Amino acid sequence: MSISVGRGGHVIIPTLLALCAKCIWIYWADSPRMIYNCPLDAVEIWDEHNCVWSKSYEEARGLFVALGNRLKAVGHPDLIQIESIMFDVERGASSRQSTIIAGANTIDALLLTMKVGGDNQANVVNVIHSAGTHGVEGFAGSAIQLNFLREMILQSAEQSSGEKSYVRKILLIHAVNPVGMRYHRRFNENNVDLNRNVLSREQWEEVRSSDPNMFGYVTLDRVLNPFYADGFSWVEAVGDGFAGDLTFLRQQDDKAYKASSAQKPTTAWLDDLRDIAYTFVSCLTTISITGYRQAKKTMVSSQYHKQQGIFYGGGAHNDDEWETSIQFLQQAIQDFGGLDFSSTGQAVWIDVHTGLGGFGEYSLLTKGPGDVASPLRYQSLIAAGSGDSRVSAGYEETRGFVNDDILCPQPRCFGLTQEFGTRPGLAVAIALILENKAFHIGGNSAWLTSWAFYPQRLSWRRRVLGGGMELLHTTLSL
Repeated sequence: MSISVGRGGHVIIPTLLALCAKCIWIYWADSPRMIYNCPLDAVEIWDEHNCVWSKSYEEARGLFVALGNRLKAVGHPDLIQIESIMFDVERGASSRQSTIIAGANTIDALLLTMKVGGDNQANVVNVIHSAGTHGVEGFAGSAIQLNFLREMILQSAEQSSGEKSYVRKILLIHAVNPVGMRYHRRFNENNVDLNRNVLSREQWEEVRSSDPNMFGYVTLDRVLNPFYADGFSWVEAVGDGFAGDLTFLRQQDDKAYKASSAQKPTTAWLDDLRDIAYTFVSCLTTISITGYRQAKKTMVSSQYHKQQGIFYGGGAHNDDEWETSIQFLQQAIQDFGGLDFSSTGQAVWIDVHTGLGGFGEYSLLTKGPGDVASPLRYQSLIAAGSGDSRVSAGYEETRGFVNDDILCPQPRCFGLTQEFGTRPGLAVAIALILENKAFHIGGNSAWLTSWAFYPQRLSWRRRVLGGGMELLHTTLSL
């Protein structure tokens, strides 16, 4: 018996074989190991592409505390002092004793006071490095911090070199959004996007009194939030003093209410597939009408009226106050870290994120050094970002970043957002939309945000860890 292959087979068969080979490489050769040996008392044998990457918030937090304690015990030739603090976001209480409390959601910070050389204490650049502002994105920043602590421990037996008469502070802030990191969400326990929450009193008044459809959010509400938020009304949210188009807002409220009758939680994989397909078509249709950049701008510019909606910057649920995580950030920087930018001292603040850009590549988002006395000093940091410059497109009207001018005031504090690429932008948006829907009406779509923001690929881990350490080392060399 013989099998004949038509003309198309000469193309189809090799293509199928190539696809199979790639699948094998992705799910075998490029997948992290499930079991590995990472003894805390022998970090020199760690496989950095497995040991510093955590499977859960609890594991990441435990490693951060453990390596901090290990560094305290073994020391470092240039380390003067290491201090720790933890903040329980649910209790609203902080403690200088970093202990592991089962079930607690804590932000942890380590302050390393180091000896450095230089010509003047005023020219020493302090470093703030934060991870987990967007919850599930925190595993990348956590891995960078853990690897940095591991490096410090490995250097404990070395001798300090050169004359070092000045002092640098390195503040590592782990899991700014611990609840989001625990449940693989981008938003916090109040559904707030913490990277839109740091506003001044004047800015709060401005965003809360502005037209919620300024950038098209209300128009796309049914696409971005395909569920009925019980008790929410755009008309009620804007209040009596609103001078905009109330008729349009009423129409949107009516559409949402009528659609609520067909709403039900996703309980089976078939429901998930249906929702993914429906959301994909809705997003693709929107992009074809508005264009990708405008659709992205509508999402990332945020909104401050609908708590149940994605990219909610806060304010509507707590009388325009910062979230407790943000209040702790201010405490960690000013009180615990002793970093004062009013007249003296300089700092670079690196806030690590994942989601947009080429797979594993990083881009740097910044509003520029402004009137920093020596702006050329920071050009090496800006030049280090490899990634796609289109990542920053659409963020022109976005405000409330954690490392913007309020907590990191220029010219003495220079804020950098280090964004590592994961999946295509449309896929990331779909994951956010469906996870938020499941969070509010029932179901479990956390696996989607895990897939979108924390790829389980060794090649991605290598690039992220390499890029993260590169930027951190470049900053410390200033």
